[in-house]
Amino acid sequence: MSQVAPHDLAETPDRDIGTSKSWLACNWGKVSAGIGVGFMILLLLIRLQDDDSRNKVSASRARFPEPEIPLPLLPPHPEAPALRGRALSLCHQKQYEWCLEYLNHARRIDLAGEQEPEVSAARQGAERRMRE
Repeated sequence: MSQVAPHDLAETPDRDIGTSKSWLACNWGKVSAGIGVGFMILLLLIRLQDDDSRNKVSASRARFPEPEIPLPLLPPHPEAPALRGRALSLCHQKQYEWCLEYLNHARRIDLAGEQEPEVSAARQGAERRMRE
């Protein structure tokens, strides 16, 4: 039978498996704790991903713009008619959420312009469409 050098024994697969088994037997608590922590992190990431998907707004259930806090009356702002024009254009394009955003911004800077029949009709129509 041939002689095997001592350094060759450490490199045999049987020897490596035996070393791994003994290491695992000594450190099973650390290994199981590591697996547990990894599992908890995985669950946390899945939970965070689910929360993000619930907070996204779908096209069919768009959010309603938040109601505004009443502001004191200011003199008419020169930008308000342009904002209302853009809002009316967006309403005609059926982009009701943005239409209401522009109308709300125009109302904040020029409350008197809100009395125009075209503006009030556009606002009522957009609000009605948003509720559907």
